[in-house]
Amino acid sequence: MEVVIRDMHIDDLPAMRAIECRCFSDPWPTEWFQQALVEQTICWSAIRNGSVAGYIIAFIDDDELHIANLAVDEPFRRRGIARNLIGKLIELARRNRCHYVKLEVRRSNAVAIRLYKVCGFTKLCTVRNYYIDGESAYILTLKVQ
Repeated sequence: MEVVIRDMHIDDLPAMRAIECRCFSDPWPTEWFQQALVEQTICWSAIRNGSVAGYIIAFIDDDELHIANLAVDEPFRRRGIARNLIGKLIELARRNRCHYVKLEVRRSNAVAIRLYKVCGFTKLCTVRNYYIDGESAYILTLKVQ
């Protein structure tokens, strides 16, 4: 089945929140998703069979595109959805003359780290105690060509 990436709709929020809670130990509150929708934020949903399979939220700050949140629901993983979302963001970064794409990832999230490396990201640094539970984060960057 084909996956369609489109601008996020307010009707996507319940499904996104459910995915967020299944994917993360410290999920974003609903209000953060709502705020992202009304601000100048990039909010895309990946739709498969009429349902939200995943999403990405990012913003541009000067010459940098920052990925704030990315999740794909478990039944839809390993089908290229996250790579497709990231690829579209990199293209957007190019069009907007951004020099870098940046993100934070839990040090323990080996699957996500592997995905980001495949997409061309490299580790810039480690931030200790980044997450509320005390886990460190890797800051990853991708130079936009």
